[in-house]
Amino acid sequence: MICNFINEEKYNWTVEQNDSISVSYVGRKESIDNLLQYIKQGNELKISEIKKITNQMTGNFSVVVETNDWLFGLVDRVSGYRLFYRDNQSGCTLSNSPRRLVNKEQDDPPFIQESITEIKMAGYLTGNRTVYKNIFQLCAGEFLLYDKNKYRYTINSYFKFYSASVRNVDNDTLIEELDNITDVIIKRNIEDANGKTIWVPLSGGLDSRLIVCKLKQLGCDNFRTYSYGVAGNFDAIRAREIASTLNIQWDFFPTTAKEARKYFLSEKRKEYWDFADGLSVVPNLHGMFALKSLVDLGKIKPGDVVINGQSGDFIAGQHIPIIKDHKADDKMLLDCILRKHYRLRKEMLGNSEFVELVNTRIKKSLGKYQHVTNYQDFAKSYEYWEWKERQVKRVVNGQCNYNYFGLKWELPLWDLEYLQFWIDLPLHQKVDRRLFIEYLNKMDFYGLFKGNNKFMSRWPLDRVYIQFIGNIISKIFGKNISNLYYKKLDRYSQYQYMYGLIGGREYKHHWRDYKGVYPYLTDIWLNENIKRN
Repeated sequence: MICNFINEEKYNWTVEQNDSISVSYVGRKESIDNLLQYIKQGNELKISEIKKITNQMTGNFSVVVETNDWLFGLVDRVSGYRLFYRDNQSGCTLSNSPRRLVNKEQDDPPFIQESITEIKMAGYLTGNRTVYKNIFQLCAGEFLLYDKNKYRYTINSYFKFYSASVRNVDNDTLIEELDNITDVIIKRNIEDANGKTIWVPLSGGLDSRLIVCKLKQLGCDNFRTYSYGVAGNFDAIRAREIASTLNIQWDFFPTTAKEARKYFLSEKRKEYWDFADGLSVVPNLHGMFALKSLVDLGKIKPGDVVINGQSGDFIAGQHIPIIKDHKADDKMLLDCILRKHYRLRKEMLGNSEFVELVNTRIKKSLGKYQHVTNYQDFAKSYEYWEWKERQVKRVVNGQCNYNYFGLKWELPLWDLEYLQFWIDLPLHQKVDRRLFIEYLNKMDFYGLFKGNNKFMSRWPLDRVYIQFIGNIISKIFGKNISNLYYKKLDRYSQYQYMYGLIGGREYKHHWRDYKGVYPYLTDIWLNENIKRN
């Protein structure tokens, strides 16, 4: 068999092969089995049948099946395990590593100015692109089918986080339904762990809190929690209180700027970035330091499972912009996406040429959903874009932390039943997570939700005075001045360890223009990966 799939072993895929068929997969095997059973029947592959099966697959997964006649590749609804393909003149090649698809003799060094502009403004490339013009990625909820005899491939979508309809159901009924499906998903996670230890990165937020409460409620007796960041950060303080209330084990892994910088300058960090960037995104390092400590100390074992709360806030409606209904139109949609997701550099956001380029990218990604006439349509299109681009490309990219160390992981708040529940709810139940908050307050698991909104701050306990001073500045001089004050002092926030990755001179030079630490890391990634002629 002529092989059109290149497997990079470091991504820990399972490969099963005989003379007539080769199967490669990663993720939830129980979900993949039904699809493989259909494919192995030897019948002609029907797109409609494949979509029917994939729309019932739960969890996260990626699979490639190859015969002498065709090649099939599939990613899950958030592209948790990515697949890349090379568009050759003579056909198509798939791989779980984009770097394995680079032809150093034929490919020009990556220098596409439009892509560099988008990465500088957002931190990732939208759509199916990478920094190489002939190498692409399968987007979330897609599968590729390549006919080797006709040298032709098609890309098909089986899932989109968009529903043209809206269901109107009373809150009490929906709350009962939401609790039931949350139980179904968490029970499945517990069963899939098969007795192995479950680890939950616990913050002060609602999503990870819900997950640990459900694990406790459903009788899981083998899970542990941990938090990280600078000493005295309020997320860790709140997490410790939650763990104490539930009587579950909690560990804290403080990270200093010095420790973070030492790792960042090491070959291990460069190795991780090559592993995780997909030649299209600057990888997330926030949780990497704590996870590395867990592995190095031997606390987390092979086969253990990590379950986190990504991205419950988005799915339940927290990210929908608040606007007046009469202002909901195509222009407002573009403007809201632009100013929320392309604001890493203030100066570039003020450049009309860059804005025009980005608007073109946004419209291409939205496709037919770029046209809206009311607030409900606006919200659906906005969430569709954010699901497809920011959440999949940047947020879910954080799961690469676990992949890198060969760990299993689950994303219960991205699972099938959860997406199906939230996808068609009306605005009044989603904006500001209204239904979700009502659900938590009504159920009030272990007394940890109703009336339990304790003080939280971006600033660690020994620097919380920065926030109090900022409040005074805001009252006297206005929010614009207080925001500038906060911006200048952000290197002393709970993300101080991340600012340790860059030098003080760089920070002083760019702090007015750059938003947070991410633009600095973007500069470094571009310098390491983009060769200029």
